[in-house]
Amino acid sequence: MMDRPGVLGTILVVASVVLLDVPLSVADGGPASRFKLSPPISIASQPLPNPFDSPLDQNEAERQFENGLRHTRVHDLAQAVGAFRAAIVLNPTNPFFHYNLGVVYGMQHRLDSAMAEMRTTVFLKPDFTPAHFRLGFLLELADRYDEALKEYTLAIAGTDSGWEHGAARQRLLHVRDVLRAKQEVASP
Repeated sequence: MMDRPGVLGTILVVASVVLLDVPLSVADGGPASRFKLSPPISIASQPLPNPFDSPLDQNEAERQFENGLRHTRVHDLAQAVGAFRAAIVLNPTNPFFHYNLGVVYGMQHRLDSAMAEMRTTVFLKPDFTPAHFRLGFLLELADRYDEALKEYTLAIAGTDSGWEHGAARQRLLHVRDVLRAKQEVASP
């Protein structure tokens, strides 16, 4: 039996989005009543601007990400979650923002949230070995061994760039043993 709290504490991961609900009703004298709407533009005639291309947003996203890392280092996990979520709102396509939010969720033992962030990370960056390893580990903790086996296999197939590659090999062997033992028990 593995030491779940100790091992889980080493995981850093993934993401949520904060939504703001602002009333724009002209009829109730809300904010929209002070502004004139421009005439509609044909979408086919002009490309839509990417709201995430703003250098200001990128700088703020990076600043929030750095704040999240700083809070994670001192185990102020609630503040880390807030900072990583703020970074994700500003740049939802950055896989590293999701990855680190998932790691923090893992440290908080919020396995479903951690798995969701890791899944987002591997969707955004399919060759990211550490995310595959951590997703496999989270799935293993949830006794979802077949899915864990797949993620560990993907981690091993990725670039051998860190300790996660070797750890994925070890976890893969362990999961295969668990699945083999379950099959033996199921078929007397």
